[in-house]
Amino acid sequence: MIENNSNIAIINSNAFNKILEKGGFSEKAFLSWAARNELIEIDSEGKYKKQKRIKGVKVRCVFLVLEKKNFLIDRSYEDMYEQEETIFN
Repeated sequence: MIENNSNIAIINSNAFNKILEKGGFSEKAFLSWAARNELIEIDSEGKYKKQKRIKGVKVRCVFLVLEKKNFLIDRSYEDMYEQEETIFN
């Protein structure tokens, strides 16, 4: 869901986790990386998923930034993924 032509996609937590799992990514590692790179919004308590009221029901969602100007990617996630492949292969 994208509200009011904003730069944020609001994705249901369960759907987001399925996408990550299907792609072979760790939820915890990806969200940590995305937060460090300011690619997700975090809540006031520092949690990676924020509550969103959908049809009157509070649901945990990932608030994913769709576009970020002057973005320099933190390559530590890729480095970690390569190390993991080396360790387990």
